[in-house]
Amino acid sequence: MPNIAGASGYNYQAPVLGSTIRRGATAPEQDARPQGPAQRSFNLQSTRTGNENFFGFVDTTDTLGINTNINWSHRFNQHVFVYTGYRFSRSRTLIVPNFAAARTSLERRG
Repeated sequence: MPNIAGASGYNYQAPVLGSTIRRGATAPEQDARPQGPAQRSFNLQSTRTGNENFFGFVDTTDTLGINTNINWSHRFNQHVFVYTGYRFSRSRTLIVPNFAAARTSLERRG
């Protein structure tokens, strides 16, 4: 049924809303020792998004990213220098359509 009175060309209006939540953490460290400096860093980011379409169905997206680095360097003399490091990175995206929960409950019954 139309929900706008007197508007020519339009007969139905619905708000299309979206929401986004972002969280992040960063922890850089540097250690200056006589043997050589060590550097460490850790980054974490999480994003959650919910998108509502014209019919009121909500699709959600959940993204998680982790990145960490560890580096160490040492100068033995004027000609010998060692630099070593380790890096780990992971990214995950989970997309859940509005009808995914209904589909899994039907599959369990079937």
